[in-house]
Amino acid sequence: MIRKNGWRYGLLFAAPALIVFLLIFVLPTGILIATSFTEWDGKHTPEWVGLANYAEMFRDAGFLQSLRNTLSMGLLAAFVHVPLGTILALFLYRRPVGWKVLRSVSMIPDIISSSVKAVIFVFVFNPGIGLLNGFVRLFDPQFAINWFYNKNTAFWAVTATWIFHFGYVLLITLSELQSLPVSYRESAQLDGASSVQIDLYIHLPLIRHTVGSCMILMVTGMFKFFEQIYLTTAGGPGYTTSTLALLIYQNMTTGFRYGYGNAIGMVLMLLGVFVILLIQKTMRMDRSFAQ
Repeated sequence: MIRKNGWRYGLLFAAPALIVFLLIFVLPTGILIATSFTEWDGKHTPEWVGLANYAEMFRDAGFLQSLRNTLSMGLLAAFVHVPLGTILALFLYRRPVGWKVLRSVSMIPDIISSSVKAVIFVFVFNPGIGLLNGFVRLFDPQFAINWFYNKNTAFWAVTATWIFHFGYVLLITLSELQSLPVSYRESAQLDGASSVQIDLYIHLPLIRHTVGSCMILMVTGMFKFFEQIYLTTAGGPGYTTSTLALLIYQNMTTGFRYGYGNAIGMVLMLLGVFVILLIQKTMRMDRSFAQ
């Protein structure tokens, strides 16, 4: 009886998860797609405008700059943030003196809330009493740069608030390294391989799926990067530090342009899907370790 009606019981047990998935993901995504083709202020009935929102986006200097900033942060996460965490994980895997302390200390920035980190960096980069300007004034008493509001430094000042906080990458990668059989490393050492060669030709190929997963997590995380930018520069000066996530918020809360904001959201969602597929292909995450 149970075998005969197995699919019904399976559907019954899966129903709560399916309902939650439909309500939290499928329904909002459907509303996002539908309203991205409308002019809507969030109160009145949406007015169908077709592709007008998408056409306007690519004439909007603010959108284009925000798109460039979002892509730049994604690239920095993929090629700086994740590699730094992976390199440190490979170093700690050798268990140098104090490696447990260093592992714990590296997690501190990641367990501090984004709002607190933003406030800390506001004081670090403050033009008057900031630690950075104060240090530089020891050598140049006239030095004064408002790091967050100077067009030449604002983007890099915002980047500094996150790029060296790679504790999660370190922890995930180190855990994967520690799960590898010790025999691989010992066999390579007996054959005369150096530590660098073992890392390059044994460890990194074996953990490429994990590194790829970290890339996906970090890059897509940068696509929704919001709090620290909002609390430090609010996207300024101009659109120098604006991102797509911040632009969506501004269009919906100050301009009450929900249709246009949702169109930007559609671009951001498609961009995220593309990046995930690209990383999976590049890191060969669909293949076994032997391939």
